[in-house]
Amino acid sequence: MSQNRATLGGLWWQWLPTSLGSSMLVLEIPVVAAAVARSESAGRAIAALGIAIAVIVVVNGPALALAPLVVTLDGRYARRSIRRYTLVLGVSAAVVVAALGLCRPVLVALFDLDAETIRDAGAALLALAPASVVVAIRRYQHGRLIALGATGGIGVATAVRLVASATFAWCTAPFVESGAVLGAAALTIGACAEASTLALRLRRVRVGEESHADAPPAGLGVIGAAHLPLAATRVLNMIPQLITMVGIAHAVGSLSSLAAWPVVYGLLSLFTGPLADYETVGAAALRRDPTDPVPGRLGAVLVAGVTTVYGLVLFTPLLAAYLGSFSGLTGDPLRLALTWSMCTLLIPAGWVARGYLRAGAMAGGGSQVLASGIAVHLAGLVAVLAGTLVAGLPGLACASLAVLGGVLGETAGLAIAARRHRVRAPQAVTIGD
Repeated sequence: MSQNRATLGGLWWQWLPTSLGSSMLVLEIPVVAAAVARSESAGRAIAALGIAIAVIVVVNGPALALAPLVVTLDGRYARRSIRRYTLVLGVSAAVVVAALGLCRPVLVALFDLDAETIRDAGAALLALAPASVVVAIRRYQHGRLIALGATGGIGVATAVRLVASATFAWCTAPFVESGAVLGAAALTIGACAEASTLALRLRRVRVGEESHADAPPAGLGVIGAAHLPLAATRVLNMIPQLITMVGIAHAVGSLSSLAAWPVVYGLLSLFTGPLADYETVGAAALRRDPTDPVPGRLGAVLVAGVTTVYGLVLFTPLLAAYLGSFSGLTGDPLRLALTWSMCTLLIPAGWVARGYLRAGAMAGGGSQVLASGIAVHLAGLVAVLAGTLVAGLPGLACASLAVLGGVLGETAGLAIAARRHRVRAPQAVTIGD
């Protein structure tokens, strides 16, 4: 066995802290949404907050890819260059979010809702705009901690974030007419608390700082070129939420589905969110040894575990408890959520399989493979969404089936691309000999 190969236990403990951090992070939105659902105009408030979150997660998608970028470029370029790129990216995203919040006609054109809901969604976007800068900073910090092998502090920082955002949301949102803006402000406050905690952790971790002191500086364009394929995949991870929200707004029973989908998507995110950094730690292991089987074994464990646990939630009374008692759904939104959330069962497993294939492409510098996966995912998502809308299915059903179709389509496309690469590689070696 190569000395560069990871062990299953070692890779597990490298991934687990980032997973726990992500688990607490994705728990944040359902907790805040549950507080918002206790405000007077609950349906309008949840729909407005859902729209704002769907927009900002897409705009912040490139910033979310900073962690794997930092891992990939660590030692190749000066860290001050990567930090400068991080700040430029975060400020640019904040400007875009604020502009969308102020430009209400764009929101009306996308979502075709009443003036009050659009007003609340725009105000929520303004409250979320500062978080874009903080998201970029914290993902840079995540990448640094992963590169240094000191990921233990990530979970602590995210716990601080969850406590801060939940406390603010539950102390304010239930006591106003519409809690969308206060819910958005709670998310921004939580992000600031997490980044501050991570900064303290990084100050204590100095291992490896001097070894890259002589790394050359790089311009924004050079780093941006390396970031582009990673950013595109992260944007794709987030864009289904926005596309499906737009589709729901034009489907049968749009208002009920718009109230239910953020809650269902929040439940799904509790299982898919923790899997995001699996591809990052997998890529780091495969960079050391491309033939290492351990990332694949970890993926198999994750597929079995996440499907089993998610299935227990979907097919037991836990689902009704989450949707009704905790999240505050009632009436038609609750009925739709109970019926159509079953369609999301295989999505987390698809995320794991896709993450493994992406890790291989990232480790091998296969930006073209990642780009082709993006195209297949987007095509599958839009095709299924359009087909279900034409068929007249409820908006929640359209969204659930569309997300499943996009994930399965991309996974199949990446698997085919990886197989072709394996077939060509031995031929290239033989010719060279």
